[in-house]
Amino acid sequence: MVNQDKSGSTGLNRALWLGWVVIAALFVVEVVEYFVGVAMDSGAFLFMVLLAVPGGGPIVWYCMHVKQLWSNDHADAAPAEPGHGGVGMNRLGLWVFIISESFLFAALLSSRYFLRGVERPDDLNQILGLGISVVLLLSSLTAFRAEAAAEYGDQGRFKRNMLFTLGLGLVFLVGVSVEWAEAFRHFPPDSAFGTIFFTMTGIHAFHVLTGMLVLGFVYNMGRDGCYGPGNYWGVEGSVKYWHFVDLAWVLIYPTLYLVS
Repeated sequence: MVNQDKSGSTGLNRALWLGWVVIAALFVVEVVEYFVGVAMDSGAFLFMVLLAVPGGGPIVWYCMHVKQLWSNDHADAAPAEPGHGGVGMNRLGLWVFIISESFLFAALLSSRYFLRGVERPDDLNQILGLGISVVLLLSSLTAFRAEAAAEYGDQGRFKRNMLFTLGLGLVFLVGVSVEWAEAFRHFPPDSAFGTIFFTMTGIHAFHVLTGMLVLGFVYNMGRDGCYGPGNYWGVEGSVKYWHFVDLAWVLIYPTLYLVS
């Protein structure tokens, strides 16, 4: 039992450390994009695409993490009853949903270039845009830490990180509200860029809000120790959706704020 506890503690610490590595990599990409697009005033579309390539590394790692969880399910779980797909089927269903949502955001991203090309208004609040992007990246870190804690049965760390994630999500929505108040003055919704800006940020903010509702529900379920090793799909599913929402913003941010 002692060896298992040590092994579990080591696995949790490794998972939490990897979370820092992923977020740090994405943060570096965001900062480089910011300086290229704003400070150097050279936000060329092709260069932004090339900068996005390093961000694919953390995404690949996360997919590998999901595959490992899938393998663990099939190795340790008892055979499913007829008509029940178990956690593996839940994961498949969530990925199908995420892929379908990706088409929506892909259409929004392409509409920006179709309607306005790579023109960028000078009135965009670049500091605020970078700030809320950093906040959302940090929320992905705390969400991942909550998932890792639930996987290893650390209830205290799970609850703390879930609350941090919800708090950071709220800060992001407040930041978007402030940006909207400024945007109404400089490029209202009936202008070309205003239509793009309010549509993209509005749909994304709605996804953030629904993600917070799901995370809040999961947190309420987990306060009494509902989740633990072998039984944390609720946490994993909600966190995976939250990562998708964050990834969507990683693409929306340079598209709206930096490309020029």
